[in-house]
Amino acid sequence: APRHAGRLSTAAETASGAAFVGAFAVRMGDVVPLAKSAEIDYEKIAHGPITATARLGIDAAAAIATLDDEGKVEFPCEVELHDRDGNRVATATVHWHVRLKDKPA
Repeated sequence: APRHAGRLSTAAETASGAAFVGAFAVRMGDVVPLAKSAEIDYEKIAHGPITATARLGIDAAAAIATLDDEGKVEFPCEVELHDRDGNRVATATVHWHVRLKDKPA
């Protein structure tokens, strides 16, 4: 059965979150992440299991440097979703806003 658009959107956001965590793993205790917005383009009807692949739209080291310098960083995460036959069924961009946690007084 075709996959519902909401499921594809959820898969895209989940994959982008995994890419974010991978890039910021060493700093996860120091940051507050927010998926600020997302756009998704549906290209084909999806059949079967979906594979979502995400990559940051910024170099991870550059993102962390900006975070340290400015206390926050914003970047896109690009996601491709493929169905069981390898057909690309959707692409998405999730916009992340990451800031440093407030330090206790």
